[in-house]
Amino acid sequence: MTKLRINAIAMAIGLAFSAGATAQDMSKAEYKSGKDGIAAEYKSTKAACALMSGSGRDGSRGKVQRQICEAEAKGKREVAKAELDARYSPSNQNRHAVNIAKAKADSSVAMERCHQANHVKQPCMEEAKAAETRAMADAEAALKSADARKPAQ
Repeated sequence: MTKLRINAIAMAIGLAFSAGATAQDMSKAEYKSGKDGIAAEYKSTKAACALMSGSGRDGSRGKVQRQICEAEAKGKREVAKAELDARYSPSNQNRHAVNIAKAKADSSVAMERCHQANHVKQPCMEEAKAAETRAMADAEAALKSADARKPAQ
């Protein structure tokens, strides 16, 4: 648990310093360093998830918690990659990719949580899918409005 806290604190500090950097100031070395940091954070989070195996008394609850943890870790990795790309080369398409990554990450975690809700699984899955559809539509609308605001050339 303390190792996980240390990793979380280190990642928060890294993000705080990297958030101040503008895209024009980001070099290839900084971009590569960011990608390496994302990979290291994913690896440590995935290792922490592996510890959630559950006991015989827990039944499948420990397995479900591990799957939720892994879905969260994968989602955070994909969002962080998309945000890094958007900072490295800012464009409407890259900002759109960030919104899509966030929508997919949230959906993936919601679907894993639905597996835990046995007696209300179907309504939960439908709600998670509807939330993903709304988030994707919002991302598309944001992209179209950003393109519409772009000055004519």
